[in-house]
Amino acid sequence: MISKHLLTTEQEDFIKKYKISEELLFDAEGEGMTDELKQTMSENNKVIAYNAKACPKDADHTLKTTGGHCPQCDTTKVTLVLKDHKPGFLYVAGSRKGKVIKVGSTNDTKDRVKALNVTLTMFSGYDDWEILYEAKTIAIGRIDKLIQSKLEDYKTSIQFFKSGKLQIATELYLCSYNKIKEAIVELQEVDGVKFTLVNERRHLTTDYQFKNLKVSKPVEA
Repeated sequence: MISKHLLTTEQEDFIKKYKISEELLFDAEGEGMTDELKQTMSENNKVIAYNAKACPKDADHTLKTTGGHCPQCDTTKVTLVLKDHKPGFLYVAGSRKGKVIKVGSTNDTKDRVKALNVTLTMFSGYDDWEILYEAKTIAIGRIDKLIQSKLEDYKTSIQFFKSGKLQIATELYLCSYNKIKEAIVELQEVDGVKFTLVNERRHLTTDYQFKNLKVSKPVEA
């Protein structure tokens, strides 16, 4: 629980205005944003420190993002950090026609699978997408970035037409469902990510064990 006496009225109003959950706040105990403090905050899924060393522009500003910025001076910083820490669902979908796996994030997987398959906008040109796995997290933006980095070697993109316009489908991977699941398990066991409302459609996953094809990256000059 936040020690209210460590916050000014302006800061309390700021936290309320931007709907910053207490779960995302961390007492810096008067310290500056050292690497050790940033590491501690990251390990505990905190994104804004309060009671930190004062901002050089305003002595009453003692909030800091994990990047060391003053969110009261630059409100775009708080928007960015909160974007990564909104609740949502990580989902894994597969297309047997395309022999490709999609990993994405959404607020509602039921609506998402409809959007992937609807005739006028079918994602990447395929209309047989099935949700194979879904799980809720309190930091969907951060988790999305983490899993993409773990699967970078298999990442691809596909050009397709949507409503008559050429589009590029991303968040696609040329690998098996099991390879994706390995990355998810690593998120939990190594990165300490916690999921709730986990739903895995194991009876379908055997049909999505595609070849693991590492994608060649362009060589830098």
